[in-house]
Amino acid sequence: MFNAISGNPNSLGNWFGALGTKMANGSHRMTLKRWLKYSVALPFLAFLPVRWGYALVSRLGRWYFFRFHSDWVEHYRQGLKRVFFATPDTVIDAWVKNHFDMMAREELDVFYLKRLNEANYTDIVQFEFPNAFDANGQKHGKIIVIGHAGRTILLSALGLAGHPCGVFTMAVEGNPNLDRFLQKYLAFKMHYAMRNMKGHWITDQDDYRKIFRVLKSGESMVITADVAATRAEKEVIRPFCGGEISVSNGIARLAEKTKAQLYYGQLMEDGFRTKIRLIPLNANPNMAMDEAFELLENDIQKSPWLWWQWNNLSNIWREKTQNSVENAQENERTTS
Repeated sequence: MFNAISGNPNSLGNWFGALGTKMANGSHRMTLKRWLKYSVALPFLAFLPVRWGYALVSRLGRWYFFRFHSDWVEHYRQGLKRVFFATPDTVIDAWVKNHFDMMAREELDVFYLKRLNEANYTDIVQFEFPNAFDANGQKHGKIIVIGHAGRTILLSALGLAGHPCGVFTMAVEGNPNLDRFLQKYLAFKMHYAMRNMKGHWITDQDDYRKIFRVLKSGESMVITADVAATRAEKEVIRPFCGGEISVSNGIARLAEKTKAQLYYGQLMEDGFRTKIRLIPLNANPNMAMDEAFELLENDIQKSPWLWWQWNNLSNIWREKTQNSVENAQENERTTS
C-alpha cells in the first residue's frame, strides 16, 4: 500500500519497495488477484451508492489483506503490541481489524477521486478550517503537517474546498521499488489527487528548490512528518508513545527559510467519512513541530488503528534509553 502523501519519500519508499518487490516477484496468480482487485472490484464498488460501496469494501478489503498479506498484518499487530504491551490481545486484534478496514476504504477513495467535485466532495470528507485560514500565510504559503494517520489521500479535496494545495511525495514513474503495475496504479491515483488538489506535485526527483519557490509564491504544501531522516538530513529525537521517535527535521528548516505558517492536519474517521481539522501551530517552527507531534500522539492514543506506521515501528521508534532520559533532564535544567 502506498501513501500518496509522504514527507520523506525515501523512508516510506524503502518499506513499500519490499512490498512492491514481493508482488513483482510473486506468481502469475498473485498478479491476477491484483488485477481483479484494482481493475475490476474497486472500480465496480466506486459506482455503487457511496454508503454501500464503503460498507462492502471494508469487509472485502480486510479479507483480502488478511488472506494475501498476512505477514503485513502480523507485523502491524506486533508493532501495536510493542507499545500497548498491557492491552489485552482481543483489543489489539480489534484495532488491527479496524486498521485494515480503513486501509480498504482508502483504496476505494482513490477510485472516488475522479467523481469528486466542488458540489459533492463533502459526501466523503469534511473540513474544519481555523479562523483567518485564508489570511494567514497568503504571502508565504502554508505547510500542512500530517502523520501517517487516517485516509490521507482525502486531503486532495482541499482544492475542491477552495484551498489549492500541493504535495511532496516519492517519485512514481521510473521508481525501481515499484513494479509496472504499481507505477500505473499510483500514477492514476496521483493524477486525480492533483486534479482535485489544484496545486503542484513535487517529488524527490525534482529540484528541491521548487518547494521553496512554491511556498514563497503563496501556495500551500502537505508534508508528512513521521518519517525517518535520510543520510543528507538532520534527524531529531522526539518523545513519542512512551518512547522516542527519530524523524527528519526538514519541515522546521523549510518553514524557517520560507516563513510559511505551519498547521497540523488531523484526520479522524466518522463512519465511512473522514473529518479533517486544520490546527494552527506555533509561529516558531521548532516549537510548532513539537506541538504537531504532541497532537499526532494524542490522536494515536485515542485511535491507535489510524496510524499506518505500526508495522514500520522499528525503523523510527525505540524505547527510551537511560542516556536519553538524562539528556532530557539536563535540557530541562538548562532551559528552566
